[in-house]
Order: sequence, then structure tokens, then C-alpha cells
Amino acid sequence: MSLRRLVLSLAALAVVVSGLAACASSGAAKEVTVFHGAPTATVDLVTDGAATPGDVRVFSAQLTDASGAAIGNLRGTLTTTEVAASGDEIRSAYLICSFAKPEDQLVIGGESSYPKDATTIAPGTAVIRPVIGGSGIYAGARGWAETFHNADGSWRHVFHLLP
Repeated sequence: MSLRRLVLSLAALAVVVSGLAACASSGAAKEVTVFHGAPTATVDLVTDGAATPGDVRVFSAQLTDASGAAIGNLRGTLTTTEVAASGDEIRSAYLICSFAKPEDQLVIGGESSYPKDATTIAPGTAVIRPVIGGSGIYAGARGWAETFHNADGSWRHVFHLLP
């Protein structure tokens, strides 16, 4: 193959690859926002009430849209994985948001720090966790979720889903 033909072939390949990359990144990011009131929770403390690794909180809440209409459920667990010298806890989260169709789900994971002796993050604060997957219309979901504990005790989750 001549040098000229090799250069033209490589240039054509570069055009094809850049076109594929543009197609792959042309999808727009999507934001999904859901709300809920105080969740119903059960706490399994295996000690005399002092926080220890292995403590599990199991909870559920009805999800709503911005108008307050029911759109699904949030269910999950928070497991204490570490207690700092200050008493603050590191909790590992596994949260599942199921929507009107049970197969439409978003799953959040990750860990966050919780104040000493608190059942949740403080009102007026937020945490960020990775979106670790989805199914149905959210199949292949990836991105992150911001969870806001509002001052009035309600909650808001904003899913930032990447294309």
C-alpha cells in the first residue's frame, strides 16, 4: 500500500471514529426528580442502642411527583459500616426507586456520613450517591443522585442520568 493510500485510509478511519463518537455523545442527559415524606423505617440494632458496624435500617416511602401525585415507591437499606471517634456513622446505602410499572426502576448505592445519634442526615442537607443501574425505561442507567432532606422533613431525590 502506498504512503498516500495509507494516509487517506487513516484519515477516513478518523472521520468514521469521530462520527461514531459524536453519535454516542449526542444524547442529552436526563434529570428525574421525585419526592417523598418521612419514610417508614425499622432499625435493627444488635447492641444496647449504641451505633455499631452492622446496624441496619430498612425503610420505605411512597414517591410522588412535584404535584404530590403518587408515582411509585422508594425502598432500601442503610447499613452502618463504620463509627468514627466522633460518633458519626458511615452508612452504606442500597436504595430502589420503583415507578408505576414495576420493571421501571432506578437503583442508588454508595455511602454517606450521618451525624451521631441521628436516624437521617440533618434537615437542610444533601448527599450525593452513584446511580448503579436501572431497568425498564431506565435500563443501563448511570449517573448520580442528589438526595435532599428538606427543612420541613420531606425529601427530594434528583437523578442525573447520563446519556
